[in-house]
Amino acid sequence: GVEAGKAAAGAFLELLQNVTSALDETPTAAAELAAKAGGDAEDVYHCLVHLAASGKAIQTLGASAEADLFAQA
Repeated sequence: GVEAGKAAAGAFLELLQNVTSALDETPTAAAELAAKAGGDAEDVYHCLVHLAASGKAIQTLGASAEADLFAQA
């Protein structure tokens, strides 16, 4: 329902903030950033793609999603 949606959105925003804090100038894979941000690697990857789309992160494409690297924009 609506409450579950709000909870999920809140959790995403909290993770997004943690991921943003974990980012620096060093290009890093989502799994490594997930360890720093305290989240699931796949969820962190979605946060990173969101940040890259909004110009807050730089995404360097790898051979696979797991190999993509992200850095602070």
